[in-house]
This record gives sequence, C-alpha cells and structure tokens, in this order.
Amino acid sequence: MPAAPPDTEPATTTPGTDPGGSTGPRSRRWPVLPLAVVGWFAGLAPWFAARRTVGTFGTPWNPRNDLREALLPFHHDRLTLLLSVALFAGALAGLAAWWVHPRRGRRLAATALSLLGLSAALAFCVWQTLSLHPDLGGTGDTVTSPEAALALLTVAGAATGLVLGLLVGLGGPVVRAVAGAPLAVVAANWLGLLVTFATADPSTPTRHETLPTVLWLVTGLLVGLGLALGPHPTSVGRTVGLIVVWLVALGLVWLTQSAFTAVRYFLEALRGVATNAAEIRALARDVLGIFGDTLAPGLAPWRVALVALLVGGLGLVVRGSLARRRTGSAPG
Repeated sequence: MPAAPPDTEPATTTPGTDPGGSTGPRSRRWPVLPLAVVGWFAGLAPWFAARRTVGTFGTPWNPRNDLREALLPFHHDRLTLLLSVALFAGALAGLAAWWVHPRRGRRLAATALSLLGLSAALAFCVWQTLSLHPDLGGTGDTVTSPEAALALLTVAGAATGLVLGLLVGLGGPVVRAVAGAPLAVVAANWLGLLVTFATADPSTPTRHETLPTVLWLVTGLLVGLGLALGPHPTSVGRTVGLIVVWLVALGLVWLTQSAFTAVRYFLEALRGVATNAAEIRALARDVLGIFGDTLAPGLAPWRVALVALLVGGLGLVVRGSLARRRTGSAPG
C-alpha cells in the first residue's frame, strides 16, 4: 500500500500559534471589564484638562459648589464638551471588547462586559458629579430637571459611543470600515478638545490657527486606515462591494461632521432659549437648516475624503503586496 503524500500529514500547532485564539491572554474574557472602565475615564481627559479654567463656584445648571472637582462637566456652558467626552469615552469602553478574539464566538460575553464596565463607571461619575458639598454651602440631595437633562445627555452620548466602539471592536471588515468612519470624526473632535484645553492658559486664552487643518488630516488618516483594514478586493464582485463600502464610509463622515456642527449650535444656543414649546420648535428648525447647509459641498469634507482615499488606497496596495509575498513564500 503506497504511503500518504507529505502534504496530507496533519499540521502540528503550538500554544503560541493557535489561529483560533484558544490560548494566550486574549482567550480570557474578564480583562474586557476593567479595560472598559479605564477606557471611560481615559475618554474624560479633555474635561480633566479643562477643569483648570473654570471658576471655584458653580453657576446655573451646575449642582456642585466646586466644578473643578466634578468628574463630568455638568454645566450649561459645557454642553458641547459633555457630549463629546461622553461619545468618545463610551467608544473607548466599547473598543475594550476587541480584547476577545471574535472568532471564538464570544461576542455576546464581550459586549456584556463592556456594557457592565461602562455602566459602572458612568453611574459613579454621574453620582459623584451630582453630589453636593454641604461644607461649601450646598444643601439637599434632590435632582432637578436641568440636572436630569444633563445626565440624560451623558447617557445618550455614552450609549452611542459604545455602539460604535463595539461595532469596530467586534465587527467584520465591512462593519469596521463603516462604523469606523463616524468614530474617526468623534475621535478627531475629542483630540481637538484635548489639545485646546491642555495647552490653554487660563489667564490668556489662545487660539490654535492650524488646529482645524490638523483635525481634518487626522480624520482622513483614521478613516483611511479603517478603509485599508476593511474588505480586500480579491475578485470583481468584491471590488464592487469595496467601492460601495468606501462610498458609504465617506458619506457617513460627511453626515457626522454636519451633525456635529448642528448639534454644537443647538447646545450652545439652548442656554439662551426660553423653555417653552414655541422657542424650542424655532430652535429645532434653525438646527435642521444648519444641518442642511453643512451638507453642501465644502472644503473640509473634500480634504478629509481625499486623505482617506489616499491612505486607504495605499493600505490596500501594501496589503496586497504582503499577501502575494506570503503566498509566494508558502511551501508548495
């Protein structure tokens, strides 16, 4: 009876090279929980830097006597900052699920651990921010309607960021490329806030003239990396699908940037609007008009799209070259 050819012999594996991820640090799910907590607090970095520039005592919508000790910017002048840090902090908590290898069928467990870590950290921050300081003259522990609205805004931003982070951390190539596009806009906005507050002089406000250009470059770079790590065109059908995915991702960048502009206007104008139905409806109409205006072709969106296309295209070339090299060096 003839012997079996060499290429039919069973392949041997070592613990360090298990393609399924059954061994090694990433085989354990529990690190997702502390990573989500750490990610949430890391996302609050712009506010921690901004606390140097606020006064000792609070003003309307601030339930604390000393805002410099609050973990969240619950203040009517900081609504945009509150939403931005909540979005990105929630996204970092969701990205903690990336620790678990997705091919192990543990997406549900990783999602639950990320949600648990985010919920615990968020609840603690809200509780700490809403706590009064009787020693500084504060009394009572009730939550008023403005404070409840601030907490709701924080939860909504964190939940949205968590969904984006989970999609990028646990999704396939197509999902990562699409979900990573709006997340890149959030990340660039967060980075701009961090740079602005970290380098600000409380006595002499400074203006970073080149920061907007740097931010759209960062946005384009992040989106391009997401596109390059997305689906790879190995056939005509995959090439058509790749083009569709790229168009959707770039469209989401455009929509997210416009939404950020409209929401920023809404939050900044909200403090000067009377709390009645007519005024709120008028403000909502203005916000929708601004959102529509910002969807028109502009300079910054085209720059972001151009950088993303260049980086994504270069990434695909590099991926294809590495794949061909591995195929050529594989034993026949």
